[in-house]
Amino acid sequence: MLQKIFRPFLFLIREKKKLMALMVLMTFVFALLVFPYDDLSDMITELVAKNSQNQVFVQFDDLGIGFLPPSLKMSNVSLDTPVLPTIKAKKLYLAPNIAGLLAFSPGFSATIEDVLKGEVDIDLRAGKKVNDNIRLQNASVKLKDLDLKSLTTFAQAQLDLEGSVAATLSAQVDPTLTEQPDGSLTLDISKFRLPPSTIPTPMGPVSLSNLEISHISLKGDLKNGNFDISEGTIGQQGDAINGRIKGRIGIRLRMVGNQVVPDLGAYELKIDLSFDRLTEKNFGIFLSLVDKFRTVTGSGTRYAFRLSTPNINIPPNPTALGSW
Repeated sequence: MLQKIFRPFLFLIREKKKLMALMVLMTFVFALLVFPYDDLSDMITELVAKNSQNQVFVQFDDLGIGFLPPSLKMSNVSLDTPVLPTIKAKKLYLAPNIAGLLAFSPGFSATIEDVLKGEVDIDLRAGKKVNDNIRLQNASVKLKDLDLKSLTTFAQAQLDLEGSVAATLSAQVDPTLTEQPDGSLTLDISKFRLPPSTIPTPMGPVSLSNLEISHISLKGDLKNGNFDISEGTIGQQGDAINGRIKGRIGIRLRMVGNQVVPDLGAYELKIDLSFDRLTEKNFGIFLSLVDKFRTVTGSGTRYAFRLSTPNINIPPNPTALGSW
């Protein structure tokens, strides 16, 4: 009888370490569940700004926590950077950059959902030191299925464009822009459409009819203030426009206050495009500038030429394409 009475107490004594560990775990989980995360908003805003060297500022309404992987979840997010106007998204996930932790380079990873009807993934971690005050940042940005119409509205562009945008940028960035970014960039636009539009030009407004292109892609490298396009394709056989593009565009970034301002410079492009007859007619005012490089094909016309200028403010000089 006594054995039955004391058996539970003996079990508690034998298993006290396991029970204590379980109690600690339950207390920790309970604390995580009831912790007032919303009170941490100011601290998180400050932490993100510090880790991005005052390049990224985040504000949000609600804050939650994820376990696999460890992350913070925010809703109704407002994101400010020097490069773009304010970005608004429904959800933002922030987590430590695992690769950065393994390499002892602090940083963070972010996933932004329902932004411009798509998704943005960002990885940022510290790179090598330039001097005692400046450390390069290793940045990776992926755009997934962004709505081109929403993007052009966001960028306050004059053209009303439609399509789906995907892009990948990997670069080493000097936050002060004393040195230009060094990295690679790919851009893909699917189901591109330019609705009937009127475009302002130095020669007056030009009306264009509906234009649809199945796919547009660019691939190249950023180096020494240039974007070297190694591969560019526009459309495919059967599209109103199809062809290829290759070359170099000078683009340097500079800081003006807290804003990043791009400066376009010299460029040299190799262009080889084919048009169906209707599209050639619609773009006639532009194509007349390169009319001497026009050849007739079975389904329309082909324009193959080289376009270059030493300064973006100087009209380009078209010449024969030569070798690709």
